[in-house]
Amino acid sequence: VLGRSAIVGRPMSWLLLRAHATVTTCHRHTVDRRAAILTAEGVKQSQILTAQGEQQAAILRAEGDKQSAVLRATGEAEAVKKVFDAIHEADPDPKLLAYQYLQALPQIAAGDANKVWVVPAELTQALGSFSSAFTPQARDDKLEG
Repeated sequence: VLGRSAIVGRPMSWLLLRAHATVTTCHRHTVDRRAAILTAEGVKQSQILTAQGEQQAAILRAEGDKQSAVLRATGEAEAVKKVFDAIHEADPDPKLLAYQYLQALPQIAAGDANKVWVVPAELTQALGSFSSAFTPQARDDKLEG
């Protein structure tokens, strides 16, 4: 701040200090006024360069996080596709699917999102096939056939 008058200089210094600025007050008779101005410019440039560096670092971190999320999602999608393909190549029968559904139910129930249960149509059909395999009539039919 050039000038230390009660009308402009000091109030301006106080406002800048309240904004957490670095303030150097010079009087017109200050001998090293030019040095004070150069020092203030140096501090200003340093703060600008620091802020730009922090901005670039934040951008690079965000881009890294984005690439990481994309790679993770791609890997998970490939894993799901491989499992899906393996299941369809094996051509499991309804009894095996019903058994696998029953094995997975405790894990589904233990999850955080277990407020609503959605039973897929395949499960009810598979359970029907599974239970019919253990009914007395189904066993008698198999023995006769």
